[in-house]
Amino acid sequence: MENNNKFLNKNLFLRIISAVMMTGITAFCLMKSNFAFSIFILIITIFAYFEWFTVVSNKLSEQDPEHYAKYMMFWGVIGLIFILPSSASMLYIRDIDGIKYILYLICVVSSTDIGAYFFGKWIGGPKLAPSISPGKTISGAVFGIFTATIVVSILFFTQYLSDIGYLKLILITIVISILSQIGDLLESAFKRKFGVKDSSNLIPGHGGFLDRMDGFLISTPAFAIMYFMNIIL
Repeated sequence: MENNNKFLNKNLFLRIISAVMMTGITAFCLMKSNFAFSIFILIITIFAYFEWFTVVSNKLSEQDPEHYAKYMMFWGVIGLIFILPSSASMLYIRDIDGIKYILYLICVVSSTDIGAYFFGKWIGGPKLAPSISPGKTISGAVFGIFTATIVVSILFFTQYLSDIGYLKLILITIVISILSQIGDLLESAFKRKFGVKDSSNLIPGHGGFLDRMDGFLISTPAFAIMYFMNIIL
């Protein structure tokens, strides 16, 4: 038990340090310019797709070497469909409205993830999707949404997002929070299918770039569509 606690504490420490560094790099690129942010997103997208490709390739080369090329082409296309819309949506949102809504998305996805993790560990209870991700609980999912609405409410009442009606903002936040968790589950389903815990070990305490993108995979394109259809304002 003591060894497990030491491992958890070390893993949590690595997660915090990595999160602070990633937040700093993201903030710098986001604030710097469209070009800097575009390069940043491009690098993340390349790494995430490389991880996807590597996970699939390693498994298929063991399971079905005879049909390797055909299945790799199929899963390669699926990977592009899975990853590229999120990256393109990030660039679209950054280009049309500066940094405000990118920061909003980061706040919603991050607070959902943090709330779900800590409340899920603390409260426990029925599993959300045990066959896909045994560690996730219904209580964690609900309190992840709750945490996101609290964070966004603070942003609203400090005038940061006051150009959107409060009720509309909360409803949009709930939708984005739910979609971020669905993206997380889809990425977990992909990893489970191919028998890996993390997409890679490139980010200490977090896994890989694809693991960090999962909450944005569906939520960001959905937000971009809502913005394009003038639902946001």
